[in-house]
Amino acid sequence: MHTALHGLRRRMAAWLGCAVVLVTPPAAPAAELVAYNTYLFPPFANEDGSGVAPTLVAFLNRHFKGQHTFKLENIPRARLLAGPLAVEGKFDGVALLLAPPFVSDPDKTRYLWSRPLFEDHNVLVFRGPQKPRYTKLKELQGMTMGAIRGNQYSGLDEMVAKGELKLDLGSSELDNLRKVSLGRADFTQMARLLYLSLAAKSGLSAELVAIPRLEAASFQRHIFVGLNNPGLAAQIDQALAVLPCDVEWRREARVSGFEVPACVAPK
Repeated sequence: MHTALHGLRRRMAAWLGCAVVLVTPPAAPAAELVAYNTYLFPPFANEDGSGVAPTLVAFLNRHFKGQHTFKLENIPRARLLAGPLAVEGKFDGVALLLAPPFVSDPDKTRYLWSRPLFEDHNVLVFRGPQKPRYTKLKELQGMTMGAIRGNQYSGLDEMVAKGELKLDLGSSELDNLRKVSLGRADFTQMARLLYLSLAAKSGLSAELVAIPRLEAASFQRHIFVGLNNPGLAAQIDQALAVLPCDVEWRREARVSGFEVPACVAPK
């Protein structure tokens, strides 16, 4: 009797162990999300793998601790528009460091946008050393602008459409700086951070002069996701609330030359 009872207990323990295994399967690994960066030069993407975009992606991965996993992909703006953003409402990735007008979403109705990361502003770059007399966009009529296919240039695109401005399309911001320095284009436009880094690293600083755009110069950089991902959008926005407290992000800001808000510890 004692032996039979002992055997029964062993069988019940084994059965309960199996039952636990059956009702508690291992958690599925988090799906990998592609984080697209369309700025292919320093300080956004450096040759050694550092830069603003990699630092931002590293923060997101640290913050979510496997709940979401982000993989950085550096891609030209035209390819982002023609590929991942081509189908309205079907974007399954994450786009970094853009502003709504850059992707034809000035009213923030096509994508779900995060709180601002930081503020930047555009500059117009001319051949130096003298600064041009420039007080309004209309004074650029008849000039040739070095531009990038897929990029949008508020105010200037309208002048192109009216025939008031010519375009010389290039593959990168660096190409456009070289065109301006050689006199093949009268000017180009790019973000201040990008210009400062590219001009210094290419040795073109002495040959060029950059001035802020007087109309629509400042803009805020964000992260956006598709309209089909409201839960992810909310989680990213909550993560960015503590981004100013991240040591690596603040170090990147000092190195790259942008300002971040004061760190406010969560309650």
